[in-house]
Parts: sequence; structure tokens; C-alpha cells
Amino acid sequence: MKKFFSLYRAAVFSYLIDPLFYIASLVTVLFCVLRFFFVGHFFLAGVGTSDLRPFFTSVPYISILVLPLLVLRLRHFISDDSLPVSPSLRFSALTTATFSAFAFPILLLTTIPRCVNIFGAVDAGQAFTGFAGILLYGFAASALCLFVFAQFSESAAVPLLVSAFVLTITTILHQLPLYVQTGSALTFLCQKLSFAWHFDAAEKGILDSRDILFYVISTILFMLLSVRAEYKRTGRAINALTQCLLVLIVIFSAIAFHRLYVRVDLTQSRTFTLSKTTRELIRELESPLRITYYRSAELKKYYPQANDVAEYLATYCAQSPNLTLQYEKPDGEKLNALGIQGQQIRNDTGTKTEFITVYSAVLLQYLDQQTLIPFVLTTDTLEYDLTRRVQDLITQKQKKVLIVAGNGRSIENEYGYVSPWLNAMGFATEIIRPNQLAEKTENAAPGTELLVFGSSALTREESAAIEHAVFSGIPALIATSPYSVALEDDWSITKKRDTFIPVLNSWGFTFGKSLANDIANVPLMLQSADADALQYTVNYPLWLSVLPQESTKRGLSLFWASPLVLYENTKPLLVTTTSAWIQNETSASTNESKQNQLSLFQTNAFTVPKSAKEAGTQSAQFIVGAYNDGAMAGYNETGTTETKVAVIADQYVAHTSMTAFTATERGGDFRNYDFLALTLLRLRGDDELASLLDKTATNNTLYKITDADAFSSARNKTLFVLFILLPAVIIALGIVTRLKRKRFNKD
Repeated sequence: MKKFFSLYRAAVFSYLIDPLFYIASLVTVLFCVLRFFFVGHFFLAGVGTSDLRPFFTSVPYISILVLPLLVLRLRHFISDDSLPVSPSLRFSALTTATFSAFAFPILLLTTIPRCVNIFGAVDAGQAFTGFAGILLYGFAASALCLFVFAQFSESAAVPLLVSAFVLTITTILHQLPLYVQTGSALTFLCQKLSFAWHFDAAEKGILDSRDILFYVISTILFMLLSVRAEYKRTGRAINALTQCLLVLIVIFSAIAFHRLYVRVDLTQSRTFTLSKTTRELIRELESPLRITYYRSAELKKYYPQANDVAEYLATYCAQSPNLTLQYEKPDGEKLNALGIQGQQIRNDTGTKTEFITVYSAVLLQYLDQQTLIPFVLTTDTLEYDLTRRVQDLITQKQKKVLIVAGNGRSIENEYGYVSPWLNAMGFATEIIRPNQLAEKTENAAPGTELLVFGSSALTREESAAIEHAVFSGIPALIATSPYSVALEDDWSITKKRDTFIPVLNSWGFTFGKSLANDIANVPLMLQSADADALQYTVNYPLWLSVLPQESTKRGLSLFWASPLVLYENTKPLLVTTTSAWIQNETSASTNESKQNQLSLFQTNAFTVPKSAKEAGTQSAQFIVGAYNDGAMAGYNETGTTETKVAVIADQYVAHTSMTAFTATERGGDFRNYDFLALTLLRLRGDDELASLLDKTATNNTLYKITDADAFSSARNKTLFVLFILLPAVIIALGIVTRLKRKRFNKD
């Protein structure tokens, strides 16, 4: 070992005195920082994310350039016959030294999660596994480059180019089936030999023994190949039997560890681990339940997540002997008969573009019943989707929800996402008209819930019908406020005579004569009218960005919400930040146009105050959602009754046009719909099932800093650390090393 460390120290010292090492470190740091923060638009409102996966995936790409350059510096050690070390010790020491040089900028890049955590929540488990995966990748890639240099030891340029090319192949090999028609065997081989493919689990927060062993075996294999190349260069022979035995050991180890493996979920919410709720429900199975997974072979080519689904199903079925898992090749005609429609995915080969119909459906069969998941591509909500279906099969109970618009608008046209979304979450929805309230609630089956949007168009009889339903034991989720907004016009706000607001007052939900404003808000994306048509954002404090809290781990958006004042048994459900303020009815600007003067509030995005200070008032925290799960006094009903009611102070919380406004480059924002589903589950007492849906509610938004000035200050400090401080550390190390070497040579 003494010879090993002597050579290792000499190799490391050669890096420290070489300017190329410091340039490579600078390039690595700046590339990863630029790609994550600027290419990923980290500081752009509504786009930036605290998910570290884009950062982790940057490292293999910059390594294609950096690692061959690092190994080039050690070229003289590779072919130096005067070194008194065996080939195995030599390449072990050189691989470790190259890895150390590679790990130096990676160590500096650990500041990225710390910086990101200032703006949003970083999953510590994901950060740990991601960096662990990077280091394992670095060791294997270092050994690969050293093998290439050992194989072409007579030249400098050839191994430099070849190693960069080979690293490129190992990084993108799993993507080959996307562009070239390959059979299943070749697709499997491309995936298993890809360095990036084996990094997928680690960047999500999972330690998979198969991936760890892949990198370890790859490192050992390339070091052995380097030793073989050295023996060949010096004319020494290697025992053929020894070579065969080593190859067989590697092959059988890979096969064994592929079948016998351990996956450890280190995410904070244990996203990929079955919950106690699921395990207990599975134990209630008294008869066999068969799960059949129909997956198209093409999915394995395009999406590694499809493998996660298969493994998750296997883990799920391993919890009980009454659960069996079967894989079947999709038959389009058979699946169509089951009501399963294929999904089309685009395949661009470079010469042509085609759309392929693929299936990824799960069929559950229990006794004489069956239910299915029509299409699943990720494990994000898979546990909830499976468990709630198993629960339905065991209990044979429906989660019935009656949906009604009490503001004169159309559920089908203006709240069009609500019913399909709830259906996908396992609810059986029925859209009814206000004049059907009495009939439908009177004859409602046990377990029925009521979902109401707005109340300004309800008659006294219809309001009384809602109260009677609630006092009869029907849980209700009511999204309303005293104010109506001209959505299709100028957003002017008026107040209509509302027969249901007094009912809510008697229940303990009282609205103030104001609207909530908050510095945490949903910005308006506007486009200039000039020829350039530039897009820009304007903070709109009347559209509240409700930050993650106990009732909504993802957060949600509210529009023109009127704060609630609670009494009796009502409790807060949703609150603003402490930097919010209110705009009273009388605060509408007298400088508005004649048409806007009819509005009770100032709604112009350019003139509305952007802070409590600008509005000339005090900031405070306000309640914009509440619930009552205890005794409640009636307005039309006599006496008090134990009820379950939740009120959201916004009738447009699930309006289709508002959903369109909150969409970003990354897609639609459907957190509001998830919140509706979660609240309905909790109102009906399915807290355990709600916890499964909430389990994957990882909030990757930059919610921690809501004030624009504070955000700008934090951004400037972050940029200083990443673009000034980190490069300064690298440069300082180079200067200190040079000064010490100069002093040593002088002495």
C-alpha cells in the first residue's frame, strides 16, 4: 500500500501544478451552474424549480470534455516503466487520483443545493443520492478513460478523442432506440450499458444496489482491462485461464445482482416506499386479487420510468400472498374491449416522424369485480391509484360527489376540469342544477358529498336545501365569496344579493368587506403591443399564491379571495403569508375609467398596490379557507348538529380560465384540483387515503421568498457565491500551490 499512496500523491501533485486542472475545474463548475440556473430559468417566476435533477444530469455531459483532459495529464505515469509498482497498483492509484481531481469541483458544487434551499425546499435524500451517483459515475468513467489511454499509449491525441467519444456513447447509449429501430434484446443491452441509465434512480432519491454494483463492476473491469493493455505493451503474457475466470466472475456477478437487489428510498416523503396504510389494507384481502400489467415494449425504449412502474407493482404484490402480479403483452383489441385506450407517443428518428400507440395499463381483478388504471407512466400517484381501487373492491362503496354551480355559471363549460379530475381520483361525480339540490341530496346514497362553486345565483329554497343536506350528514366543500368578477370583461367586481352568505355566517364563516392581497401572488404574463411582442410579468396581489401548509403541501392559487372571520367551532384551513393586506370596498381608485368606477375594488394590474406599504396599510395574515367538523348552529335549520363543512373564499378556484392563466412553460398548474380531491377525502373521513395522495406532493416551487426585493437580494448573493466565490476558491488553490512550490524550489 505504501507504493500505492506514493504514486497516488505524485499523481495528485501533478494535477495541482498543472493549470489544465484548474481550467477543467472552472469549466465544470461554470457549466453546471449556467445550465441549472440560466438554461433552466431558475430565477424566472413560475418556472424555477428546487428539483435538483437538471443539475445532476449536467455532470455526465461536461465530464465528456473534462475527464479525458484530466487523464491526459497522467499519461506519462501510464507508460513509465521505471515506476516500481505492479500494473494493478499503478492503475488503481491513477484511477483514484483521476477521481480525486474529478471530485474537487463536484465538492464545490455541493453549494448548489444550499443556494437552492434559500428559495425552495430541497430534498436532502435526493441531494445525497444524486451526489453519491455522481461520484460512482466519476470513478467508473475515470477507469474507462485510463483504459483507453493505456490501450493507445503511443499517442496523445488519439486516446483523448477516443475516450471523449466513448464517454459520449456511454452517456447517450440508452437513447439509441429513440432514433434507431432496435429489437428488445438490443434495447435492453443499450440501457444496461448506459452510464446515464443507471444514474436515473439516484437522481430521484433512490439507492439501487444494481446501479451501485454496475458502477463498481465497471470500474474494476476497466482497471483489469488497463492492466491487460499494460501487459500487452510490455510483452508480458497473461494466463488465459485467469482472464476467462475474471470475465465469468464479472458476468455472473452482474446476473446475480440484477436478480437479487435492494432499493432504498431516501426521499423525505418516502415517495417510493409503501405506506403503513397500504400494507394494512392489503392484509384485509380475504380472497386472491390479481394485478395484470399491460406494457408496450416501446415504452422501455423511451421511458425508464416504465421500469419503475413494473418494480413498484412487484413490491406492492410482495406484501401479501393474496396478491399476484402478471405481465401481459398488450393486445389492442382486447384492451379496447376492457375500455383501455392506447396513448400515442412521438418517435422522431431524424429522417421521419411517426406516432406509435403504446399501452401501460393496470387491471385489478377481485372475485367477480374488476377495475383498471387506464394509463400509468410514473410512480408519482401509483400507490394512491392502486390502494384506493383495492379499497373500493373490498368495501364496494362509491365516493359519490354532487357538483353544483351556485353562481349561474356552467360546470360543464366553465369548471370543465373538475368532474374529470375527481373521476380520475376515484370519485363518482354527478353534475346537478341548483333546482335539483333538494331532490338529489334528499335521496343521496350514504357517503355522498356536495361540492358547490359560488352562491350568488341561489334562491332561498336552494340555499336552504344545501343547509338541510349538511345538517342531514352530507359533507360539503363550498367555494364562494360575496363578490362576483366580470371574467369575460374588465375584471370589475360587484356584489350581488346572496341568499347563502347569511347561512355561512350562522355556521361560523363570516366574510369581511374586503379582498385579500399578498406579496406571494400569481404573476400575470403580459405581451407588449409593439412589433417585438415581448412577454413580461406583472405581480398581481389579488391572485394569491397560497404557500405550502398542512392542508396543501403543494400550495395552490386563489383569485380575488375575500378573507374569512371565524367563530364558534370553525378552524383555519388556508392562510395567506404574514405580508398580506386587505383592500376594502371603498378603496377603488377614483382615477379609474368610468366603467371601472362601477367596480367595488381596484383590479387594474398596473395600478393596484403591490405591497402593504404602497397600499398605506398594515400587513397581516388572513384566513382564506376554513372548516368545521363539530357542532354548528343552523340558519334555516333548528338547533345544532355535528357537521363536516369546508369553505374556500374563492368561487373561481377551479374555473377553467383561471387554470389557463396559471399555466407555465412546464404545463398546467392543477394543484387546486388536487386540493379539492384531498379536502373531499378528508371531509368523508378518508384521512389515510388522503395521506397517500398527499405523499407525493413535493413542492418544488420557489416559495420561500415572496417579496420581490428580498428575492432580488437573494438572487444577487447566490450569483456572487456561484460565479465569484467558487471560481475564486479554485484560483486561490492554484495560487497557493504555485507559491508553495516556488518556495520549495527556492529552498
